[in-house]
Amino acid sequence: MSSDDHFFEMALPGIARFEPEVGALVLRQLATQMLTREGIPRWLAILRILPSSALLDQATARELVSAAQRSDPAESEVGHDAKDEWATSYHLLFAAAPHLSGNDQLVAIAGMNSENVLLNFLRTMRPADEALVESLIEAAASEDDKRKLVRVFSAIMYSGSHLSDAAKGHVKKCLLAQNRLLRTTALGIAATTKDPMLLQAVAESGWDANVRSPDSNSVEAWYGSSSILEAARHGLIDLTEALDRMAVTHYGFAGAHLGIAGASAVADRIDAALSKALNLQEISELPDMERNALEQDFFEPPFVDLSTETPSGNPDQVFSLSTETDDKFRERQQRVRQAYQRFTKNLSNADAELVLADLTFEGMEAIVSAKPEIIERWYTALIGANVQKKRSLHLFAIHLASAIAKDNGNKAADLFRDFANVRPLVRHVTGYSKTPVEVEATWSHASNPDIASICLHRLERADSDSILATEVLAAFRAGHEDSIANYIQRLIDTGEPTKISRAITIAGFSDECDFATRILSQYNQARGLIGESWEAATFAYNRNVWARHWYFEMAKAKSPIDFWRYSILLTKVVDGRLDLWINESAHDTIAQAFFPTIRGEIEQRIKRWKDKRQGMLFGGKTPPAVFLSP
Repeated sequence: MSSDDHFFEMALPGIARFEPEVGALVLRQLATQMLTREGIPRWLAILRILPSSALLDQATARELVSAAQRSDPAESEVGHDAKDEWATSYHLLFAAAPHLSGNDQLVAIAGMNSENVLLNFLRTMRPADEALVESLIEAAASEDDKRKLVRVFSAIMYSGSHLSDAAKGHVKKCLLAQNRLLRTTALGIAATTKDPMLLQAVAESGWDANVRSPDSNSVEAWYGSSSILEAARHGLIDLTEALDRMAVTHYGFAGAHLGIAGASAVADRIDAALSKALNLQEISELPDMERNALEQDFFEPPFVDLSTETPSGNPDQVFSLSTETDDKFRERQQRVRQAYQRFTKNLSNADAELVLADLTFEGMEAIVSAKPEIIERWYTALIGANVQKKRSLHLFAIHLASAIAKDNGNKAADLFRDFANVRPLVRHVTGYSKTPVEVEATWSHASNPDIASICLHRLERADSDSILATEVLAAFRAGHEDSIANYIQRLIDTGEPTKISRAITIAGFSDECDFATRILSQYNQARGLIGESWEAATFAYNRNVWARHWYFEMAKAKSPIDFWRYSILLTKVVDGRLDLWINESAHDTIAQAFFPTIRGEIEQRIKRWKDKRQGMLFGGKTPPAVFLSP
């Protein structure tokens, strides 16, 4: 970035708030000038334009589509490889997509020159006319253009476009296609549309998640298993056969949706899978893995985020990483991908896929309700497992604890307590805040006194502002604001400066409420440690108040420029508390259309706050561990 770039970045919030037309003019000029660039310069420009794509006019949007369609990753220039060219072309399309109708979006994606489609772009898709869908499918089929069929099928999956009988016939023919992506997207259409004709075809096809071709992958297994599950729900396939043919990843969904008989049958299969998972040998050289926890209406496969090696605090290592070449960067990426592939292969060889399976809270609850006698055996196996096995079955244990908390509170508390300090092989998180599932699950059952004591103990032992913020957020999401208020008051009543500082910090990480406002106003004249804590807590609290304000202004924006200006202001201050109120306002068409283009900015800002708070306690630098002992 040049000095001009830095100046513009720093000035943008003020410009957006007080002189939005000035900022809009500059960004529109950049968008137009970007089309004269090629290679890396164009890639850098589109990354800058994307969060402000609401400002584009229709003419520029259509020029971006044309530029994206002219791009051919196979003919990328020197210094700009095929992957970079592919990413550039789809980000051009991504920026233009919210300005297009569903028909225009479908025509645009059909005219691209690569098989793979950018996932974030697909999330902007709107339904297209049935006749257009049919004509594009038939044209691609008649040309035997499998890459175009993959793109069109991908768009149908995400847009919810209606299919004619003729279009369904083409999809049906592709359910067992030799081309992996074509096969996967055809299965995806069957799963997402839940069309009886297509589900019947999947049921009769013999497709089996456990007997797949060498080139199949987890995405195919996901959509194929989803299709089998839907076929079973429609009574198109026998229950036992359905469970035989779906992957372990869908056992939780099956337990929740296939009635008591289905949940009981799933319990038996999980029981067998648990025994194999408990026999899994220790796996070394694991990458850092994180995945979003599933919900029952989750139709996308859960993708695992893999982190490459991170530098220590050594300045030489930090500098080396920041100045590494593209080749070195790709080598690091390749190493972590290979480590993950070894991990999944080891699980498959040991028949221990349960380690990666997310049975969901609803699924586990249905399973243990259908077969409560299984609880004691699973509880005993988990409590008695060694650390390595607990790392492997961390999510399973949290799901079980949550499922039995109502009727077996003591056992649930034992599991929550026993797994509280276990570092899972794969971290499962929820929401924009990336709250660990174990934190959210524990707080969701804090009405149980034993479990509530675990929650308060974690608040007491939290040794960073990041952990405190996560705990407070989980408490608010679970509706336990009163527990937080009571805990804050107990800390203040001690009269001890460190405990008062903890109380003030917790108030600062609370969502906007009368109690937190009162606590913070109570210490506005404080000095020393308490004063420093108050200053940091007030800063964090007010940022959330403003983030709320800008979000709701953005959500009700009546023009693209208003959406843009409020989104700029939101993405400068928002933190994980977005999860508490993001769904409190119904988005109109402008916010619905353009929100995907700013989602990355929101996620980055939340991560920055989280990382910054990791090394802080009560607003200051975290002291050495010896000073934190109880």
